Formats: sequence, C-alpha cells, structure tokens
Amino acid sequence: MKIPAVVLLAQYLTTASQQCRSTGGSHHGLVLLDYVYKSFKADRLATCYSACNVEPACQSLNYDLADKTCEFNRIFKNPEDLTEKPTSIYAVNPDRGKPLVF
Repeated sequence: MKIPAVVLLAQYLTTASQQCRSTGGSHHGLVLLDYVYKSFKADRLATCYSACNVEPACQSLNYDLADKTCEFNRIFKNPEDLTEKPTSIYAVNPDRGKPLVF
C-alpha cells in the first residue's frame, strides 16, 4: 500500500515541530554568553547550524544576523537564562550528545 506524500510530509513536520519544542528550539533576540568555545563567520544561519550539528562538542549556538558571526557553545540553557541581543539567534543542537553516524 502506498502512503500519499502529503501524509508523509505532515508526519515529518509534526515530528520536527515536537523535536524543536523538546530541545528548546531557537530564540530570536537572545544569546548565551560565557560558554563560547569556537567563533567564525558564516554567510547564513543554516551554515552555522549545520556545522554545529556535526560537531559533538557543540551543544548550542549563537548566530549574529548583523555581522554573520557563528558561535558554538559548550552547554545549552533555557531561554530564561539567556541574554537579550536583538540581532542574534540562539539555537539548541537537537543532536547534542548523540554519536555521529557516517
């Protein structure tokens, strides 16, 4: 029996949404300070996020939309523990702590 693509897409989006909620997701206008272990320029947030996602030590990231700086954090925190910075996005690495599979 074939499953319609629309059903598969709906299941994927539901799972992705639940994963964001359970991992803390991303937060515009907030950063995590004092836990940065790596900083570099990245042309897009997606580039920063992908790089963090494959680095085992990266627990969360800060991305500055104004100057395109990507920062990897060695820990993750709840939104109430973050600092306001209007040009930044804070995101938790949903794959933190999981072994890489190649």
